[in-house]
Amino acid sequence: MTAALFEELNFLSAVERFEFISKSMRDSQERLGKWREGLEFALEFEQPSSKGLKKRSGLAKQLSAVEDAVEASIRVWASKWDERAPAREGLNNTL
Repeated sequence: MTAALFEELNFLSAVERFEFISKSMRDSQERLGKWREGLEFALEFEQPSSKGLKKRSGLAKQLSAVEDAVEASIRVWASKWDERAPAREGLNNTL
């Protein structure tokens, strides 16, 4: 076997491994996206209600602080997700 043929076979083997990793990453990315959407939905729409609480009570204030923290976290997550879109698109374009 010549050195050039050996190098070509090594290159083709590396390409095959990369394709497998790319497909695996895309599947993982899709699962992560679905999980993130479910988490955001649960945090936004399945929160405890402040109905029946006095607006200035300690519990109502804590609940409001949790709601504010959740909203801020979701905005940050969405921003980071958008910032990383080029990396996801690059991954999808390699397949």
